[in-house]
Amino acid sequence: AQLERPASSAAAVHDSSTTTREHLGDIATPILTAFRQKSSDREPGGGARTMEIRGYLQAQKTLIDEALAHYLPAEGHYPPTIFEAMRYSVFAGGKRVRPILAVAAAETVGGTVADVLPLACALECIHTYSLIHDDLPALDNDDYRRGRLTNHKVFGEANAILAGDALLAPSVTRRLFAGKPG
Repeated sequence: AQLERPASSAAAVHDSSTTTREHLGDIATPILTAFRQKSSDREPGGGARTMEIRGYLQAQKTLIDEALAHYLPAEGHYPPTIFEAMRYSVFAGGKRVRPILAVAAAETVGGTVADVLPLACALECIHTYSLIHDDLPALDNDDYRRGRLTNHKVFGEANAILAGDALLAPSVTRRLFAGKPG
């Protein structure tokens, strides 16, 4: 037997999604305003706006990369192989979409980059952990990610597991959430 949703629930879901769309519109407005230029300054096809967005993304990526380098334990710390493996994958390239979205969301609601940067870096560490583990022989058994040998191909499967786990470990994420360097 198929369950039917009462009419009142359907209305509530509709009202909820409408409210959510309106709320998202309220959030998106400041973002769009930040990238808006006078029409006379725009190149045909939105070229100036595209360059402005690219500049913002690159500036945020650079900032996040610098913060990650600051927060993560240096390769020379004990155990050096694990920290080297962590850094190998974290700094293997990538767009830093998740942390940039966290920063943009904070800025949209009046927060600052400093308020959210440790959280943004923690998001990137969690994402990198998932990539390291996904590439392992027991899962996808990938040899390359972003044009480089995967972590387990460079450091061995056991060290890759430990490096991924360390990126997710409370000691690392707690330090990132607290904004304390490694």
